[in-house]
Amino acid sequence: MKDKKNLAFLFILGGSGSGKTFLGNNLAEHFPKNFKKVTQCTSREMRSEEIQDKDYHFMTKQELESKFKTEDFIGCVRDQFPNIYGTRLSECDDDKINILILSVEGFLDAILKIRKEEMEEAYVTVLFIDNVKNPDIERKGRNASSEELYTRSILKALCSHEHTFDAITVNYEEFKKYRDNLEDVLNILYDKSTVELMLEANKFTS
Repeated sequence: MKDKKNLAFLFILGGSGSGKTFLGNNLAEHFPKNFKKVTQCTSREMRSEEIQDKDYHFMTKQELESKFKTEDFIGCVRDQFPNIYGTRLSECDDDKINILILSVEGFLDAILKIRKEEMEEAYVTVLFIDNVKNPDIERKGRNASSEELYTRSILKALCSHEHTFDAITVNYEEFKKYRDNLEDVLNILYDKSTVELMLEANKFTS
């Protein structure tokens, strides 16, 4: 990262099972010249299927708290949670759109930091996948009412910062119809000319 003032971000928000991580991974994989999915740091334990420094940078809570004091982070979640999260600004690419998968707490932290003077030129797009009526939530043992509260929290956060970024909200059922067609997703997020440039830049990418 050469200049954090001009960074571009795509923040993807949504409840459990909304497909936000799936979408972030696919955009970065199929449009590598335009997108980078930035790896977050976390103090939680690594799961059996996860890979260090690919899924997350796993470290102890003490290690991460120490890095918060010496490095610039964005999208931090701490204090009220047993595990803490954050994304190093130094891992962001100023030649690409940096994808961050965020909780509502991480989103609020990111927006507050971007609004600081030194990042006033950053360009931010937010995609919120509203999956409160997703039937898979309860089948997977999650609490649908908790997801509804989570959804309301995100919408409230979006409204409170409506002039800071471009925000798009999509219903989960609608999102399922086109999430595998990345061109359709791009057309929701960006204007036609931008999408055409992205498609042209990545047309030889497998």
